[in-house]
Order: sequence, then structure tokens, then C-alpha cells
Amino acid sequence: MDDHMGHSAQDYVLDLDNPQRGGREYLKYRIEDLKNLQRKHKTIEDHFHKTSIGMKEETDATYKILEGEGVAQFWLSKMKNIEVLAQKITQLDEGAFQHLRNILCTETPTGFKLDFFFDSNPYFKDSVLTKTFQTIRGNKHEVTNATGMEIEWYLGKSLTDTDNGDSFFNFFKPPVADTAEEVQTLMDHDYFIGSTIRDKIIDNKDLAKDLLQELRFFRHSNYTVYKHRLLRLRYLEVGAQVEAACLNLYKPIYEKRYEIVNGITKFGEKDEVSRDKGDEANKEKGVPEFWLTAMKNHKLLAQEITKHDEEALKYLKDIKWYRIYGGSFRLEFVFQQPNPYFENDVLTKSYKRPLMEKTTGCVIKWHHGKDLTHKFLEGMSKNSKRMTKSCESFFNFFNPPQLCLHEKHIDYNDGYLIEEVKSKLNYDFYIGKIIRDKIIPHAISWFTREALEPGGEFEDLQDDWYDYSDDDEDAEAIKNL
Repeated sequence: MDDHMGHSAQDYVLDLDNPQRGGREYLKYRIEDLKNLQRKHKTIEDHFHKTSIGMKEETDATYKILEGEGVAQFWLSKMKNIEVLAQKITQLDEGAFQHLRNILCTETPTGFKLDFFFDSNPYFKDSVLTKTFQTIRGNKHEVTNATGMEIEWYLGKSLTDTDNGDSFFNFFKPPVADTAEEVQTLMDHDYFIGSTIRDKIIDNKDLAKDLLQELRFFRHSNYTVYKHRLLRLRYLEVGAQVEAACLNLYKPIYEKRYEIVNGITKFGEKDEVSRDKGDEANKEKGVPEFWLTAMKNHKLLAQEITKHDEEALKYLKDIKWYRIYGGSFRLEFVFQQPNPYFENDVLTKSYKRPLMEKTTGCVIKWHHGKDLTHKFLEGMSKNSKRMTKSCESFFNFFNPPQLCLHEKHIDYNDGYLIEEVKSKLNYDFYIGKIIRDKIIPHAISWFTREALEPGGEFEDLQDDWYDYSDDDEDAEAIKNL
């Protein structure tokens, strides 16, 4: 690794044909070998996606049968069990909510989006009603925007144009008022309603627990809802089995990638030395700065990596992930040792869903004066030691924010404080999922920048919007199946 610390791997990718580089033709072969591995990976991935789509279509078809047996009341009943939501739902609204099929939440770096999916109904033409919130992550959880939509009502069916104007469906209207203060008040109120739906309706952590209790004692007042939930659990269980089989097929591809990137073995139809016409290839082993370049080519991860981080990340040899259960998983960052920054061979990060507060990192054993997460201040402390303060660094990723609900110093009535920590935890999970779902399986495409090409086969990798609901829903139930 030390031999190539001064070079930029991204330059190698973009300018390998430059004759002034002389002697680096072999890197071209290695990158081509990596591309061949990525193509094999994509073949397996496409088959996995096709299988998953087939499973989802089959499950959705079964859902529709169950809905015909009475599940139409499912979401309405859940919402009416929450007092603040029940106060918003009028008797007229209930007729429209009979057609509500699903509610999904998509987290973003700056907030979240709610999607309400409706079947064809006599009230409005829209199949999906949306509400999007943008916030500032600061000491106070400030809502900067609450974007709704205009519902396309059928003639004479508008629920918001009644005599008193009361209707839950006003929630989807863009907030309008005479002053900025009044608009802010409306946005804050809408955010309260939206976060209640997100946290208490969609992220219902008791759902799986209740179902397991029902399975043990065969007590359920609504057999249709019971079958609906059971179907969801079985879908997740089979999906987990398919994913495990798929990951097993990826394993030899990842192992070969590791060998090529770190110069452990020669790979390809011909011996590298013969292809390079001499021993020039021995000057540099592997592919320099592979993981650093792959991560920096992702616009969001690039914002997390400082100039000082880059030198340490040049020693990164591999990134792996392992499913724990349900939506829970662990990331492992494997580093070359020795390196001048820390002693750890592996840095880990674990996400245990649906409980965000269970996210854990690891203790980095920094060498003296090499801690990238703190910087020295001028002056000395009372014990004659140099003072430090925390600073921005990618390595803060391994020290995640904590939601310590049992700590005495927490003000449980400070909703803004809790929301602020939750927002940081969601963003932290968002970064972890990017690394798991985009960087690890498609690292070669990010390294070569093919993932950034518009209209290319990897164009979908640029989408940074995630639906967390599938990871969280019934995670505990999967653990116990």
C-alpha cells in the first residue's frame, strides 16, 4: 500500500491510456478483470430481482383476496386507535379510508415522505396521496417545508369542501396562510401528524409481538387480519431464504474482487506478468485506493469524507456486510495493518432494526496524535495536556448517535430533542444502507464511474431514496420464526 500512497486511483481509471503514465498498462487489465466480475454479479442480481418481483406479485394477489374478505378496515382501524388521528377523521372521511390499501414512509437525508396508496374509489382519481417534509437537523427540529398535493376529486365528492371544512384530507393540502408565522404553525402541526403516522402507525413495533402471541394461543377476533399478517411474515421468511442463497453466490465474486484489489493473486486468462511484458507490474500491487475512490464517487458519501480521512481510507482493503435478522445487519471495514492511524484490523457498525437506539459502532484504537475525529486546540488544560474538540470525519460513523431513553438527564417532555436524535439515527442508517446496498455490491461500477453514467445499466444506483418500511416491518417476528 505504501508504494502507491501518492497516486490517485480515480486518475488511473479516467486516464489509463495516457502514454506519460508509462508502465501502468497492467492496471488496465486488472480493472477489466474487475469489470468482468461485476458483470457476473449483475447476472445473479438480475435473477434475484426477478424472483423477488414474482414473489411480490404473488403476495399482492393474495392480499387482494384477503382485502375482499374484510381487510379494507385495517388501516382505518389502526389510525382511529390513535387519539390525535381519530380527531382528524370525520365520519365522511371513513368512507374514503375504506379504500386505503397501504401507507409507506420513505426517509431522506432532510426529512421523510408519506405515501397513502388507495384502490379505485368513488371519491378521487388519485391512486397515491403524498406528503413530504423537509427539516433542519439542529438543536430544534425545525420544519422548513411541508409539501402536499391537490387531490383530484370526482364531481361533488370533495371531502374538504364541506360546510365546516373539517377533514383528514386537508392534511394533503399545501399549507397556506397570510403570514410566514402562520404558515410555520401549519407546517409544524402537519409534521406532528405525519411523524405520528410514521412512528405509531407504520413503525408499529408491537405488530410482530402481537402476532406471535396470536400464533401461540390461537386467539384472534379478526381471522382475515390474522391471515394478512401471517402472509406478510411468510413472504419475509421466504425472501430471507432467497437472499441468503443469492449472497452465497456472490461470495466467490467478492473473494476474487478482494484478491485483485489487494494484489494477492493474478487473475484472468493470461498471466499478468506476461501481459505486462516484464516485471513492471511488480512495482504496484492490486488496484490503488479502490474503496476510497468508490465511496468518493458517490455524492453523499463524498460529503462525509474529509481530506484528512482520505489518507487513512487508502488503507481500506475490503467492506463486508452480514445479515443479523430481519432488517438488522452488520458492516465490517477491513484495514491494512500496520497503518499509521489506528490498531484495529476491522471497524464494525451494527444496525438492529426496528429499534434505532440499538445501533452500535466500535472503539477505534488511534495511534498517538492520529485521531481524525478530534482536533487540537490552542492552549493547555489544567493538567497540562493539550485540549481537543470533536470535528467532522467519516470515522465518526463508527460512533453513532445514541437515543438513551433511560438516562436521567434526558427531558422526556422535550419532543424536539427526541426528534433530533431520531433524525440523526435515520440519517446514520441511511448512510449504512447506501454502503450495504450500493457500494459493496457495485463497488467496481462506482470505482470506474460507470454508476454515474446517465442511461447506463447502473443508472438506478444513483437513486438515493430508500423505503425503510420493508426492513423494519416484522423484523422481530422473522427472528423468532
